[in-house]
Amino acid sequence: GAKPALPAGTVRSSLFCVLLSAWLASAEEPAPRAMTLDEALTYATARHPRLLAAAERLDAANIDAQVPSAAWLPKLGAMAQLVASTTNNSTATVLGQSAVDLPRVGATPVSPTPNFTPWVSTAIAVGVRQQIWDFGRTASEEAAARLLRDIESYRARGAAFDTRYAVAAAYYGVLAAASVQSASEAALERATQHRDYASANVKNGLRP
Repeated sequence: GAKPALPAGTVRSSLFCVLLSAWLASAEEPAPRAMTLDEALTYATARHPRLLAAAERLDAANIDAQVPSAAWLPKLGAMAQLVASTTNNSTATVLGQSAVDLPRVGATPVSPTPNFTPWVSTAIAVGVRQQIWDFGRTASEEAAARLLRDIESYRARGAAFDTRYAVAAAYYGVLAAASVQSASEAALERATQHRDYASANVKNGLRP
């Protein structure tokens, strides 16, 4: 059977939406402008995602190279605890923590009769740590971090070389295509002139 026709208002609305979408697309995507090779290289160096990622990786490697040396800095720590628990045949109650090196000292007498009465224990401590000797571990970590930083530096330079090569190749490819187009248009113009010249000679009886 025949398909029902759309109302005129619906058709006009659809056409308006299509035209509006096309206008917005043309407004959001401006026509590319002509660039010199130096301008193209500068533009790619400042905006190419590969170069931006390489620069970020190099910055991260530079920061990571500074981390191992922090092991030689003094570290200040403090802790305060309040614990309520039973103390049956156990050492003093101290929760595990990394701020202060506090040993577990003290004990309760061994009793055959358990006592589950909770007792409150407190602990407050302040401590300072200073690394004096590590048998070369920190120096090795610093050397490894510097090597990783150098690797990222070489990768960034390689990415820059590859990007410059790709931009130059694209630039000269477009330049060659434009030259071929200009030569083709000139050849067409010359062929048209030869044709018109031959046609005029034939019309005037100068040529068979």
